[in-house]
Amino acid sequence: MNDGVFQNDAPYKTGHLNKRVTLLKLAEVEDEYGLTHQDMVDAVGHKVWAKIEPLRGAAYIEAHKEGVKDIIRITIRYRANVTNDMFVKYRDKLYTIDTIIDPAEAHAKLELMCKIREAGENPVEPAEQGDLTAEEESAGGTEL
Repeated sequence: MNDGVFQNDAPYKTGHLNKRVTLLKLAEVEDEYGLTHQDMVDAVGHKVWAKIEPLRGAAYIEAHKEGVKDIIRITIRYRANVTNDMFVKYRDKLYTIDTIIDPAEAHAKLELMCKIREAGENPVEPAEQGDLTAEEESAGGTEL
């Protein structure tokens, strides 16, 4: 019996995609004072249907071996414009996308391996230690 979403590249049952999620990305936005800052904006323009499930079984054990906790698999219909620097919002939870999988390169679905974004977590990756910021480089690497 084929009761899973997209199993064996067979036509999927759309009823399994039963959650409405928003794909978000960081973008420069201008506020009412004319200043720009980074904020999360809708990357697609509308909500998309998704299936949300925690990892289980062998995939769960493998993720925990690498020290990763609480990996969530979010399955959506294939979209060419989804990238690892995006976020997924479902209700009051915000997920960071770690890995994007296009099973069998079939362009039928995407499996987004995500983790819950912690409060206060910086959405932009911090510079590696030893890397100079643009201001430090222009100052010749000295303290400002």
